[in-house]
Amino acid sequence: MSGPTNRISRDVTIREVWAHNLHGEFARIREIVDDYPHVAVDVEFPGLVMHHVGATFNSPADNHYQSLQTNVELLNVIRITITFFDDAGDLPSSPSGGGCRCVWQFNFREFDVDADIADPDAVEILRGRGVDFVKLREQGIDGRDFGELLMSSGAVLDDSVEWITSDGGYDIGFLLRILTGRMLPETLEEFFELVNIFFPTLYDVKHLTTFCDDDLDGGLVQVAELLGVENVGLCRQAGCDSLLTTRVFRKMKERYFDGAIEQYSGSLHGLNLNK
Repeated sequence: MSGPTNRISRDVTIREVWAHNLHGEFARIREIVDDYPHVAVDVEFPGLVMHHVGATFNSPADNHYQSLQTNVELLNVIRITITFFDDAGDLPSSPSGGGCRCVWQFNFREFDVDADIADPDAVEILRGRGVDFVKLREQGIDGRDFGELLMSSGAVLDDSVEWITSDGGYDIGFLLRILTGRMLPETLEEFFELVNIFFPTLYDVKHLTTFCDDDLDGGLVQVAELLGVENVGLCRQAGCDSLLTTRVFRKMKERYFDGAIEQYSGSLHGLNLNK
């Protein structure tokens, strides 16, 4: 089950997952999910390449969804990082030992930087974050394999597992495409039907900021700074984003919602039907 790790702080490492160690790492995930039933996710993809402008939609949420649906159909996932944590906020221990806790970073092979559609600026940003596109093509994970293992991991289709995103419409959209093996539904209502099936307990940090007493405007890093949450590791590395989402969510839940936020489950920023 051993795999390369990348230390992002004194006590946290990223478990780098490739095709060769995918099954072993999911075996570990199946072992820990019951004890660490809170899951923060961050998906990296090559930017946005399509925006719907001038079309007539029923609402801003419908407009946002149509852009999301189109981009998820056109683009391929590059990396997905998942952070599991327990009720106390602790992460599972790293199989490599050393007293470290870990997050998992899954590296996919679907994106071909020389042939696939992408936002060139986003590709350069990803290069700056350490993405090795050659290695991805040679050693990366097949999305179908990832989807099958995630389906059987115990982390989805279970309302006792709590998923957390930050402005996570695209994160969830790409995960649904991988899990179902299909393109996203045509309508926002059908999309949320799938969301409620696969991620029955789901919170979006960006959505939650609108219900806080303080002005928490900005992206994830800015909200973390406003809350006094430490941003460990390399700023904007995917592993850090999912870990930071974990810490921001816990701080917000404690400070603004008195630990009870169930009524906000199932909403995603910019895509909400009635919430």
